[in-house]
Amino acid sequence: MAKYFSSWQVVRERMADDPATIAQSWQMLMGMIKADLESGKLKEWGAFPGSLGGYSVIEGTEADVMKFTMQYAPYIAFDVRPLVGAAEVEEFIAAAAGG
Repeated sequence: MAKYFSSWQVVRERMADDPATIAQSWQMLMGMIKADLESGKLKEWGAFPGSLGGYSVIEGTEADVMKFTMQYAPYIAFDVRPLVGAAEVEEFIAAAAGG
């Protein structure tokens, strides 16, 4: 199954200014993230300290990635990239070398 790396960023303009509401929003998002980790949709998730962003690793099809990212819209923006493992890179190198 394919893996995808995504960097994510909170869309600040979509978040409230009230600290209590911000805390509630983060609690809701963390609940969703924990559920996605437990279900296996997310393989890894983390936040970058001192920013409103982080990363995640998603496993599945392109459609799975679309479904995953859409559930966080419009509050989180994603930049998703496919991951290629060492074995696949070695295959590409061998093919490029004519082998």
